[in-house]
Amino acid sequence: MLQSLIIEEKLPQVKRTFYFKRVTTQHSLEVLCNKLSNTDWSIVYNCEDINEMYNNFIECYQTLYEESFPKKKVYCDKQGSLYQVNPEINQMSKHNITCHRLMKTTSDPAIIEQCKNYRRFYKSEIVKMKKQLNADNIEKATNKSKAMWSIINKETGREAKGHTNIEILDGDQELKNPSEVANAFNSYFINSVQSLVSEPDGSAEQNVSRSCNSIAFTPVTELDIKNIIRKMKAKTSAGVDGIPSTIVKETAHQILKPLTFIINASMESGVFPQKLKIAKT
Repeated sequence: MLQSLIIEEKLPQVKRTFYFKRVTTQHSLEVLCNKLSNTDWSIVYNCEDINEMYNNFIECYQTLYEESFPKKKVYCDKQGSLYQVNPEINQMSKHNITCHRLMKTTSDPAIIEQCKNYRRFYKSEIVKMKKQLNADNIEKATNKSKAMWSIINKETGREAKGHTNIEILDGDQELKNPSEVANAFNSYFINSVQSLVSEPDGSAEQNVSRSCNSIAFTPVTELDIKNIIRKMKAKTSAGVDGIPSTIVKETAHQILKPLTFIINASMESGVFPQKLKIAKT
């Protein structure tokens, strides 16, 4: 009888929130690798300007990445990712809401008791699913300790909160803009060093020994770059270019030649690409 009442009960449609994300699959990785293998990197090799050289490389890389990993709509439900892992939980949640309503509108003791039993069953299933989901997240995580503490902090309500309101005093001027704060710190440390070097007694230089007046770099090889990429941590988060390190590691073989060329050209000319000076905050 309870089941028939639950089925007949019509719940109002709840507007679901969503966001867009790039989903990584083995097929999309193969597509990206094939596109990179067939790319003509003459747009990099024929450039003389370092900034133009790197811009051509990263723009081509970004374009192929976005084509191979199109953004897909992902829905955010009230219970987090439980609904994505097990769609049955979604249906059980609707039945639970129906039971709650029936308990308020009926006076039949049998129906009320069945509703209470179902709601207890629903809560126990949610607990089991959350335990399994947390265990799976820890098992898949590269840093298992960090993943475990992240879950503990989330469950205990002690998630870290970022400090977005930064205020400092630079002389008589109050700075709140993050860029202005960063520039103020930068100027302070630069001026502090210059003031030490320019001291008349030369105390800042008395313990400094200079053995040479020049510095030299040896050209890097593709093997050097390959080893550096191999040691990178595999993370799904991305910087300003929007490409996560997991993708860089998977496509290392296809981008070794242009990357090595750019790095050697940068060291030879003494020019560092402007886009690599930008950090994601």
